[in-house]
Amino acid sequence: MDTIKWNRIKTLTIASALAMIALIALQSKWLLHSKNLIEEQFNQKVSMALSMAVTELGHGEIICAVPTPTPQCLPEFAILPPAPSQIEEQSLRVVLDRILPLFDIPLDYEVAIHDQSIACGINSPSCCSMDMVAGFEDDFLNISFPNRTQYVLKEMGLMIGASIVILLFISTLFWLTIYYLIQQRTIGERNKDFFNNMAHEFKTPLTNMQLAIRLLNKKEQHLADNKYLTIVDKEIQKLSHQVERVLEVSNLENGAYQLKLEALNLSDLLQEVLEEMNIQIQAQQAHIQMTIPSNLSIMGDAFHLKNAFSNLIDNALKYSQKPPEIHISCQQQEAGIVLLFQDNGIGISKANQQIIFDKFQRVSTGAIHNQKGFGLGLAYVKKVIDLHRGFINIVSELGKGSRFDLFLPNN
Repeated sequence: MDTIKWNRIKTLTIASALAMIALIALQSKWLLHSKNLIEEQFNQKVSMALSMAVTELGHGEIICAVPTPTPQCLPEFAILPPAPSQIEEQSLRVVLDRILPLFDIPLDYEVAIHDQSIACGINSPSCCSMDMVAGFEDDFLNISFPNRTQYVLKEMGLMIGASIVILLFISTLFWLTIYYLIQQRTIGERNKDFFNNMAHEFKTPLTNMQLAIRLLNKKEQHLADNKYLTIVDKEIQKLSHQVERVLEVSNLENGAYQLKLEALNLSDLLQEVLEEMNIQIQAQQAHIQMTIPSNLSIMGDAFHLKNAFSNLIDNALKYSQKPPEIHISCQQQEAGIVLLFQDNGIGISKANQQIIFDKFQRVSTGAIHNQKGFGLGLAYVKKVIDLHRGFINIVSELGKGSRFDLFLPNN
C-alpha cells in the first residue's frame, strides 16, 4: 500500500510540475498579448497624432514656440502658409508638442521629413504622408520614440509585478509541498524500519522464553498449574502473535511475500478458521452462524485469507459488550464473491471508519482500550484483500454492530 501511495505522490508531483509549466506558459502568453495590445493602442494614438499634425501643417496652423512674435512666427493661431521648399523642425515640434499630449503620449521623440526614397514601411504608424501639405506631396512625416520600450514596460508594470508575485507564491507552495511529502516519506520509511527491526529483535527472546517455560513445565511438573506461570505463558503468546502480525504486514508491503494462489473451498476454509478459534469462541460464549454454499470455490492464498478471516472474527469477539453473535454469509456476483461478516458489537462511528484500515490506528472511544493490540489487524486484512485484487467495505453504527464486506474477484 505504501508503494501505491508513493506512486500516487510521484504522479501528483509530476502533474503539479506540468501544471506549473502550463501556468507559466499561459502567464507569459497573457503578458505578451497585453504587450501587443498596449503597442497597438500606442501605434493608433501615434498614427492619429501624425494625421492631425499633417492636417494642421496643410492648413498652415503653426503655433510659435516663443512668446515674442518674429517675422517667421506669428502669434498663436495665426495662419502662416508653409514654405514650399522646407519646414523647419522647430515648426514641426511646435505642432507635435501640442498634439501628442492630447493623445497621452508624454515621450521624447525625434521627427524628420523623408522623401519617397526612404522606406517607412507598409502602413507604418510612425510615418504619415504629407500629401495635404503644398510642396511636400511626395514626402513623409516620420516620428520615432527612443524610450518607447520603457513606456510599454511601464504600462505593463502592474501586470508584470502581479504575475511575478503570483508565480513566486505558487512555486513556493509547490516546492514546500514536495519537500514535506519527501520528508514524510523519509519519516515513514524510518518508522517502518524501526518497527521491523523491533519485531525481529523481539521475536528471538520471545521464542526463547516460550521454550524455557515448556522446559520448566517438563522438569518441574508441579509448576504446570501455577497460575503466574500460566499468565506469563499466555502473555508471551499474545506478544508473539502481535510480533508475527507486524512482520506479516511488513513482508506483504515490501513485496517479500508472493501470494500462493490455489483453488480453495470457501466453506472448508472458514470452518478451519472456526475450529482453530474454538477455545476463544467458547470463552466468549459466542454464537456463530455460517451460511456459505458447500461447493463455493475461490482462487486465493489459504494462509493469508485464513489470517484475514480470523482477524475479523477476533475483532467481533473482542469488541462486544454482550455475548457475541456473528453471521458469516456470501453473495455471488458475476465478477466475484462478496463475503459478509456481521456482528452485534459496539460498532464504529462514521469518523473512525475512515481510519480503521490504516496501520497503528485504533478507535479511541468505547471499551476498545480494554483490548490489547497495535492496530494492525484491519490494516492486515485490507492488505490481503488488496493483494487478491479485491476490496473491503464497512457498514457500521455505534451500538448497533458492524458488517465487513469483502469482495474477492473470480480471477
